[in-house]
Amino acid sequence: AAELPATDYSLGVLLERLTPNALLDLFGALLLEQQIVVVGGDAELRVAACELLLQLIFPLRWVSVAATAAAATTTTHSPPPAHRRQVYVPTIPDGWLHLLSTPLPCVLGLAPHQRGALPDPPPEFMAIFDLDAPSCTLPSAPLPMLPPREASGLIEQLREAHANATGQVAPPDFSSNDGR
Repeated sequence: AAELPATDYSLGVLLERLTPNALLDLFGALLLEQQIVVVGGDAELRVAACELLLQLIFPLRWVSVAATAAAATTTTHSPPPAHRRQVYVPTIPDGWLHLLSTPLPCVLGLAPHQRGALPDPPPEFMAIFDLDAPSCTLPSAPLPMLPPREASGLIEQLREAHANATGQVAPPDFSSNDGR
């Protein structure tokens, strides 16, 4: 049996900023290989959120090209190789902002000053998670619902974890894409 990979971050980081429904929708977007953009002023928090989002799909793995801003600033600012299907850049350098306009599945972390590089309106396959607001804008293309039996168990666990992380009981509305 595979074990959940160790991480230095607590799921509370996400639960304090997202409703259980929004977290479930981001989970679905990840499973469907949508683009996930995490925007936040605290670089460590932004990386933590990106890492934790990828932990949500365990035991599946996001097979990707990982890059760091430090590595990118010492190179010619070329993008990761295009032969990989998924991109993971939790702290995106300014020279790679063009990744926001590619149709590749990706998890990208943006600093607030890079927010202006987001396409307006966002592509139908892009979710934007703003850590500072906090808010979550889901892809405009409708996402298929998780099977009801599995979704109800998962949402119940997320509601309990949310209550433990925030001290607040999450509202009982479990509908997806409800404008959280």
